[in-house]
Amino acid sequence: MNKKNTHLIIYKWKNSFHKVTLENDFSFQNFKDENITKEEFNSFLPSPELAELMFNLAENDPYICSLSNLTKFVEKFYQNKNEEYYNSIFLYIEDGKLISFLNVVINYDVAEIDYIFSGRQYRGKGVANFLLNILLNVMTKQENYKKNRVLLEVGINNIAALTFYKKFDFKQIATRKNYYKNKEDAVIMEKSL
Repeated sequence: MNKKNTHLIIYKWKNSFHKVTLENDFSFQNFKDENITKEEFNSFLPSPELAELMFNLAENDPYICSLSNLTKFVEKFYQNKNEEYYNSIFLYIEDGKLISFLNVVINYDVAEIDYIFSGRQYRGKGVANFLLNILLNVMTKQENYKKNRVLLEVGINNIAALTFYKKFDFKQIATRKNYYKNKEDAVIMEKSL
C-alpha cells in the first residue's frame, strides 16, 4: 500500500490560529484554510520549543539569526497584545516534521518578512512558494487587516533568494552596507499589493 505524505501548514494571523492541509502536493491549488485553537496549533508542533525547532532546521544557513533572537520573536508571536503590530509565523510540517518556516512582522499596513527557510531536500519543490503564497493571500483577504506592502532584506550574494523574490514581483529599493555578520550587504526589496 502506498502511504501518502501529509503536508500541513499552521500559522497565526492576528489573534487567530489556522491550519492548511494538503496531501502529496506542494501546489497552491484548492487549499482549505481552517481556524484552529492555540492548543491545536501547539499539538501539531514536533516539539514545544518552537524557536529551537526553527533554529535547528536552519542553523547552518549564514543568514539565520541567533537562537536568542528567534526565541524573542516566538515570544512576541504568542504574546500578541497590539491590534496593529504583531509577529506571525507560518510553519510547513510534513509527517510531523518541520521542513520550512516563514517569520513576518506586521506593522500597521506593512508586513516585513524576517526570515524564510526550507530544509535542503525540500528546496525547488515549491515549499517556500507555498508559504509565501499563503502569506500574500492572507494579507489581501483579511477584511479588517489588509496590508499594502511587503518588505524584506536578502543577502546581495544570495542569488537563489533574489531570484525567488523576483518571481513574486519584489523590487529592489535600497541596499544596507555590511548588514550581515559576514559583512555582506543586504538588498532591501518591496512588493506592493
